[in-house]
Amino acid sequence: MHGHAARSLLLALGFVLPVLGHTYEHSHLFSRNPAYDGLRELHGRQLNDTAAKFSRFPEVVSLLQGNQQFSTNIESSNPGLLNQLAENGQEPKFMFLGCSDSRVPEALIFQTLRGTMFAERNIANQYNPTDVNSQSVLSYGITHLGVQHIMVVGHVGCGGVAAAIASPPPVPMSFGDGAVESWIAPVRTLFATSTRPEIAAMRAAQATSAAPFAEPEIEEEGFVALVEENVKQGVERVAEDPTVLNAWQALTAPAAAAAPAVDHATARCSRLTPYRRATEGEEAAAPKEIWVHGFVYDIRTGLVRDLNVSRGPPGFSIEQGGPGTPASSSESAATSVSSTSVSAAIATATGTSVPEGVSAPAQGAVVHGFGETGEMGEIAEIHA
Repeated sequence: MHGHAARSLLLALGFVLPVLGHTYEHSHLFSRNPAYDGLRELHGRQLNDTAAKFSRFPEVVSLLQGNQQFSTNIESSNPGLLNQLAENGQEPKFMFLGCSDSRVPEALIFQTLRGTMFAERNIANQYNPTDVNSQSVLSYGITHLGVQHIMVVGHVGCGGVAAAIASPPPVPMSFGDGAVESWIAPVRTLFATSTRPEIAAMRAAQATSAAPFAEPEIEEEGFVALVEENVKQGVERVAEDPTVLNAWQALTAPAAAAAPAVDHATARCSRLTPYRRATEGEEAAAPKEIWVHGFVYDIRTGLVRDLNVSRGPPGFSIEQGGPGTPASSSESAATSVSSTSVSAAIATATGTSVPEGVSAPAQGAVVHGFGETGEMGEIAEIHA
């Protein structure tokens, strides 16, 4: 794209996106349930009592005060939204697969309303075939909530990726170091095997030094490259998940995919759960285009960058949709997989295993339990 055209596109996006964001955030009017007003007042008093109990920990008090402010602000900016989500359940269009890093909160960086993003976060935004937690989130999001876009989002300055570049801790390792090392092992493998020039150059520099290698600086090219390659690997792994492949097969071969049966016993309880299910008399939803996208969030600018590695159903492209519309062969190859590979991958999909290793909190750590009340957005302490 020529410089002038690129600048024009950026200017257009700079105008359109804030307008869309404003419309999305502030044009919704939701019905309020007056019965929840008393509940809000009760929870507010309980929260004040809880804050008084935690007076020795001002950081916890500040957190609780923030929750009160959140409840007030969201009811002011989007009246009735929390009531609607509590009563009708969630129908998020997006699943966010991101890092646990406190600097990368999905709802804030995308400025989305509550109920928009189903989320799974872990160190270095990984998706591993043996991680039953991530698999269950993905499967539930697609098959029960109707998620359409899975966003694998890494970020510049990722501590998990940096640790995978640095030398491992000396042995014997503490339990904490061992747990982290076990989790980031796939990123270490990626660092050791990637052929990307920036990463290969970083490996070569490490090979000339006998001293342990420290974590890289945020601006080092090899570090940024490994963040990107880790996201790309995540996109590929999600795209190879049986749930995603089944969804693609159902869309491209609907006659061969039986519609899921509606569990009416569960459906009658749908108001009591945070999940939206089909109710009696409703037909099963038509198969959706499931897309897997790869983005990198830059903590220095607050902006995300598309890595152009999106994967979608066979024969579909982001720009031109599905079969029946013209699409170049290179575009199709970049964004989809063949029907044969979908069927083969499903047939050869392996099972999952539950990771081992559960430990008590470290000495001196204090664990508090809180539960959010869906109606008000406020939290209440759970006593154990």
